[in-house]
Formats: sequence, C-alpha cells, structure tokens
Amino acid sequence: DVKRCSAPCCSSDQCEELPAKGTRVLCAQVPRGGATVRACGALAGGPATKEIGEECTGDGDCRGGLCLTADGRSRCSDACCSDQSCKDPGSFGCRPEPFSMSLALRCEPK
Repeated sequence: DVKRCSAPCCSSDQCEELPAKGTRVLCAQVPRGGATVRACGALAGGPATKEIGEECTGDGDCRGGLCLTADGRSRCSDACCSDQSCKDPGSFGCRPEPFSMSLALRCEPK
C-alpha cells in the first residue's frame, strides 16, 4: 500500500487522476484520528467516466464510484455536501445513505 496526500472534497470532480496510471481518484470516507472525513482517498475500479444520473451497470462506470439502483433504474451517484454538489438538484438530492448507520452523504434520486 502506497500512502499519498489527499485533499478534502464534496464530490469526486474535486479529485485528480493519478498521472502515472491514469486512474481516477474518488471522494470517499477516509478514517482519520478516530473519526471519518471525506477526502480524495479511493481509486476508481473502472473507467469512471459517467456523471451523476447517467445509466450504469456497476460502480466502476461512474465518476463518483457509485452506481445506485432505484425504481428499476441504475444510475451514477457521488459523494456530496449539498444538493448543488449533485449537479442536477431538480432530480438528485444530497441525502444520507438509507438504511445505514453511516452519516455519509451521497446524491440520491428524488
């Protein structure tokens, strides 16, 4: 495991690619000093090119590293700090993950 410096983030768009590998870095919950913070600290497991709301078949398709299924449709999501972080605040809202003890926020279809 190679450790790298990371920056705080509200969405994966704020995270850069690793230049040597062309791998996208995701905004994720990262343990720090007994707490969890949101930082550019996870690597995408695929091309990670699709934006919030675009159809997806798996997490690796999405820029935010999250492919959510709701109402029979699978669409990309991402971490967020506010509805504006979700790019389409009319269709997606920044909400805690349902049915989870985590307080992490992500873009959820309205």
